[in-house]
Amino acid sequence: VADFQGVITGSGAFAVTGGVQGLSGNNNYSGGTLVSGIGELFVGSDTALGTGVLTFNGTNTEMSPDANVTLANNILLDSVVRNDNGGLNNLTLNGQISGPAGITWFTPGALTLTNNGNNFSGGVDMREGTLYFGANNAAGTGTITLRSVSALNVVNGTTVNNPLNITGTTVTLAGNGTVATPVTANSSVILAPSASPGGGPGNLAFSNGLTVTNGATINFNI
Repeated sequence: VADFQGVITGSGAFAVTGGVQGLSGNNNYSGGTLVSGIGELFVGSDTALGTGVLTFNGTNTEMSPDANVTLANNILLDSVVRNDNGGLNNLTLNGQISGPAGITWFTPGALTLTNNGNNFSGGVDMREGTLYFGANNAAGTGTITLRSVSALNVVNGTTVNNPLNITGTTVTLAGNGTVATPVTANSSVILAPSASPGGGPGNLAFSNGLTVTNGATINFNI
C-alpha cells in the first residue's frame, strides 16, 4: 500500500484512478475524493479524506479501513464500493450516502451506518462481519443481504424497513431495535436480542411477522 501520512490542504480534490493508495493524515482539503476505475483506497484516520464528498465511480472500486475509522464525509455511490481488505478493522460512516449503487463488505470487522438521510438504492451485501444499523434509513432503500458468518445488529430506537435476504449458513440477527420486514428464521439463523451497544439482554422486535422454523437458535445475552 502506498500510504501517504502527510497533511493535505487546499480546495482541490484527491483522485485514485487505479492501483492502491492509503491516506492516514489529518487532512482538511475540501474538494472531495474520487475513487474510479479499479482504484483501491485505504483509510487510516477519521479525517483522512478531508471535508469533501467521497465519490465512487468505476468497475471495481474498493475502500478499506486501515484502522478503526469514523468518517463524516458525505458519500456518492455511482458504483459499488467493496472492502476486500481491512481485516478486523471497523468502519463507521456518519455522512449521508446517496447514489444508485451499494456497499459490499467482505471482512470480519464491523460496518456501522448512522445517517438517517441515507437514500442509496444498491443495498448492503454482508459477505462477512457485522452491520450495525444505526438510523432508520441507514441502509438506504435497497436490500440487506446477509451471507455466512455475518450479522445485522439493529441499534436501539431504529427500525429496519429494508428487505432482508438471508442466504448464509450462520447469520445472526441481533440488537435492541425493530425489524419491520417479514423474517423467517430457519436453521441458519441465530436470534440474539441484546442491548446495543453495551451488551446485556435486549428487546429485538419483529413488527411485520417472525416465523421460527425447526433448527433456529435463540441466544439471550445475560
